[in-house]
Amino acid sequence: MWLTVQDRLTLAATWPPEAAADQDPPEPLDEAGDATGPGRRALAVRHGGQVFGVFRLQEPVGEPLTSVEERLFTGLAAQAGLVLRLVGLRAELAARHGDLVVRAAELRASRERLIETQDAERRRLERDIHDGAQQHLVALAVNLRLAETVATRSPERAAKVLAEQADAAREAIETLSQLSRGIYPRLLAEEGLVPALRAAVATSPVPVTVEADAERLPTAVEAALYFFAMEAVQNAAKHARAGGISVSLTRDGGERRLTVADDGAGFDAEQAEQVRAGAGLSNMRDRLDAVGGSVRLTSVPGRGTTVVAVVGAAP
Repeated sequence: MWLTVQDRLTLAATWPPEAAADQDPPEPLDEAGDATGPGRRALAVRHGGQVFGVFRLQEPVGEPLTSVEERLFTGLAAQAGLVLRLVGLRAELAARHGDLVVRAAELRASRERLIETQDAERRRLERDIHDGAQQHLVALAVNLRLAETVATRSPERAAKVLAEQADAAREAIETLSQLSRGIYPRLLAEEGLVPALRAAVATSPVPVTVEADAERLPTAVEAALYFFAMEAVQNAAKHARAGGISVSLTRDGGERRLTVADDGAGFDAEQAEQVRAGAGLSNMRDRLDAVGGSVRLTSVPGRGTTVVAVVGAAP
């Protein structure tokens, strides 16, 4: 007995219980035939015009069904519709519950990674501010107090100290600007995703092309796609041994697709599982999850890797 669960036929039961059932789904033909093998019969089980499963029967070798057995088989399929509908609904609920359990676990892991990433970024910013901008500003404050102290006794020296502080102030501003660019690129906020991507990849060690229109997207979507693209480009430049990388932003109905493809070494299925479990792809998924998007990865050894982010225009 095969059930239709999430639009797919799934083996639900066999008789005798010890029988080795074929795992290939049945393919019903006219007159209760089954295209998957000789001596097989298959009948769709319907209720209210909807198919809820398929009965498959294997005839003994050299012993086709008698007319009475055929009528019994047909009658069983005709009367089992309501039963299979209820069983199918129960199986559908179980499958959906399983999917939700997996999804909940993924969301918990994603939240934990986000918290860890935020804590690490906060510590990095504290360190960079303390070691960089804060030192510049402390020195600036000390020198300004010095200029105030000596102004009455040596105006020339005070003027010289004040003049030197202009350079110190500019250096502090530049340090803060560099820190802010690491948090959220100014060009992304002012001009949008495409100009920001083109500016960011201009210094890539591997040639990168960006093909897209200049349409503005919601701020959260632009940020998620920008950091996704930068992560993918950096991974390709570091690990793919690629001669070129392409970035393209396309529209598909209400969705936006950002594709990053390289012509590098690619990897096999076993390596692909390691990549999918790695921190880089997890970071990409976390960013896209936050705006209701998803990430797909495909790779062929010797033919490169493609990573695609799909997200709605309005998360």
